[in-house]
Amino acid sequence: MEGIAMENGVRLSKTSPSFLHANSTSHTWIFSAIAELIDNAYDPDCNASQLRIDKRIIGQKDCLIFTDNGNGMNPDKLHKMLSFGFCEKVEINGHKPVGHYGNGFKSGSMRLGRDAIVFTKQEDTISVGFLSQTFLEMTNAETVLTPIVTWDSKSRQILHAPDTQGSIDAITTHSFFHSEKELLDEFQAISGQTGTEIIIYNLKRSSDGMLELDFQSKPDDIMNLEHEQMDLNTTANAVYRPVVEHKPEYTRSLREYCSILFLKPRMKIILRGSKVKTKLITKSLSETESDVYRPTWLKKSMKIIFGFSPQKQDYGIMLYHKNRLIKAYEKVGCQKQNNSLGVGVVGVAEVDFLEPIHNKQDFNKTDRYNACISALGRKLDDYWNEKMPADGNNTTVNRCQKPDWTWVQCDNPKCLKWRRLPDGADDSNLPDKWYCYLNPDPTHNRCDIEEEPEDEDDVLRASYAKTYKKQQKLKIHSYQPPQHVQQIRELQSRERLLQMREHQLQTLQSQILLRNNEVSSSQDKEPKPSIKELERAKRQLMEAKRREEEQEEVIMKLMRQNKEVEMKQKKLMQEARQLKILTSQSEALLASTSDQPSVSSSSQNNRKPRLSGNVTVEDIGDDYIVTRNESSDEEITDGVNITSKAPARRPSKRKRHEGEDSDVIIITSDDEDDLPVSKISQIKREPQDVKPCLEELNNQTGVTTTYASSNGAQNPTELGSGYLEENENLKRDLHNLRRNVAELLNFLSADVKIDSDNLHQVDAIVDDLNKQNRMGQVEEV
Repeated sequence: MEGIAMENGVRLSKTSPSFLHANSTSHTWIFSAIAELIDNAYDPDCNASQLRIDKRIIGQKDCLIFTDNGNGMNPDKLHKMLSFGFCEKVEINGHKPVGHYGNGFKSGSMRLGRDAIVFTKQEDTISVGFLSQTFLEMTNAETVLTPIVTWDSKSRQILHAPDTQGSIDAITTHSFFHSEKELLDEFQAISGQTGTEIIIYNLKRSSDGMLELDFQSKPDDIMNLEHEQMDLNTTANAVYRPVVEHKPEYTRSLREYCSILFLKPRMKIILRGSKVKTKLITKSLSETESDVYRPTWLKKSMKIIFGFSPQKQDYGIMLYHKNRLIKAYEKVGCQKQNNSLGVGVVGVAEVDFLEPIHNKQDFNKTDRYNACISALGRKLDDYWNEKMPADGNNTTVNRCQKPDWTWVQCDNPKCLKWRRLPDGADDSNLPDKWYCYLNPDPTHNRCDIEEEPEDEDDVLRASYAKTYKKQQKLKIHSYQPPQHVQQIRELQSRERLLQMREHQLQTLQSQILLRNNEVSSSQDKEPKPSIKELERAKRQLMEAKRREEEQEEVIMKLMRQNKEVEMKQKKLMQEARQLKILTSQSEALLASTSDQPSVSSSSQNNRKPRLSGNVTVEDIGDDYIVTRNESSDEEITDGVNITSKAPARRPSKRKRHEGEDSDVIIITSDDEDDLPVSKISQIKREPQDVKPCLEELNNQTGVTTTYASSNGAQNPTELGSGYLEENENLKRDLHNLRRNVAELLNFLSADVKIDSDNLHQVDAIVDDLNKQNRMGQVEEV
């Protein structure tokens, strides 16, 4: 396994030396290979402002040399440029790189010649790289080898690396630089502190031994040597006759090709010692108009410039991608016809949404490309129909050949701005080197002044009115056919309508017949139910009846529950009435304990009992309890307070409190009517025995009065001894009743919430319930 290149324990891939030639064959047109090297100098990583293309003879060999004043390369970047597939180019300040495959230098340089040597200079290092098919063949290399040597730019001392000596030996042996000194002397060709020089030698030759590039025809240009196509037809007078076909000048002249290579030129190109007059192709047309292409899959609308070319024979669509020309003078629309339609019209569009092929001379034929070409053809037809006269004389012979404006570029390498000259300026009289200070316009005659603003690329509509298109639409809609033709059309339309209705009727009849057949067949084929099915249906019917009975039971249960709720509500109302009565009783009882006795007067028809002495009458339902209160410590009042109390308690069930000392008198009505106790008059008598009081009460009210002692004693003087204790019992019973009513209200109504500390709210709620249920006034007993 010795001698095998490995990384992380895995073998590295090899590239056969023959791939260098195979890769270069993608450039069928030799100028496209030169364009790859121009792109490398233009891209933002190099950012050269000047590129020189020239021919030199070194070591008795014709060499094609490219020299730029860009940023140069360090050894690592040089190695990646000589390798395949490495591309680290990014957009910088709106400057978009053209290259993105990492293959341009290899394919372009090997298409022009068999060998290439690169000299590159930076501020701290200078390097030499070697890519040579001759070297690989002579050394029988199994993979592509790229010798690289680096020196310190100031001391010119070699920076040693493991492959340094082998690289120097390879370069000095298989190139025309035979020593390290000759290599270092060649860096003087790079005038600035940074830059790159590419020398391509062993240039490709045609089958007859001639160089493919013609350096002899024009001393300031490089021409593409093309052989004339011969018509090999065997007919008489046609043998070896040259085929006459017009080709644009840029296909033969490198100078002309470089002048239109970039849509907005930012780099000055010097070809064989003479500056290339680059063109702003959109500013070099006459009768310029703009149009818009807005496909649904494109976020931003594409601007298209149309105009007439100064050279009538060069016309078509110029397609640019990231400022670089991909296809020139592509015929679209009416220009494809074999006539004079569209002749002289040039369209310019930057189609960054399309993808160029490997050699950057065409686009991938995708659906987007086809749609774009079709749209460009329609737009060009609209421009042609609008600009040419409507009399049928569609010719460009008399069209203006001069551009709308004259633009010129400053030759200052740090400026290179484009300036628009005033009307009437003739660019033929301009000097070879033109600077901003020569501009007659005082607002743009300095290099520090920005260029004139161009029209926005994101336009919304065409800059001209398409009247011809509108007129054609009006002619189509306003056309009136002859009368007999119109009658024939009406008859034909009626006939079609009748045929359509007849067809609908036939369809409807067939559908009705089909439905009838289906119904009859279903009735005939319907099977009779079996005994098992009848039994199952019977069981289902019984089950349904059982469920119905269960539902009725549930309904009855719900009704009973509803009645229970109603009974609870009635009980609540009764409790509320008792609470109202008890409240009035407690108020009367409190009044009876005051220091000033009072006498209540009422009408005679209420049958009020009148008692003598300090006696209290209590209501217990159908009977009354009359109590005489006495106290040895306090002075006995000569008034009697009679009040009612609920709930009523009979003597037999009344619980006596320990220490209670009072006698109870039970008053029973003969006709079982309730006595309005609250209206019974208070009798002013001196405290005496209870019996005379009872006799007088019998005489006045007609009720039966009995006497009972609370402790079994018959001494009436003991009556009233437990009055104060009875008053406390009454208050406690009133509190318990209010609490029971509050719990019942909280249970029956979710909207009511009564705390145990605020039981006095019960009185107000009971009053509201009485009003809502229209119970009337509470009867006083």
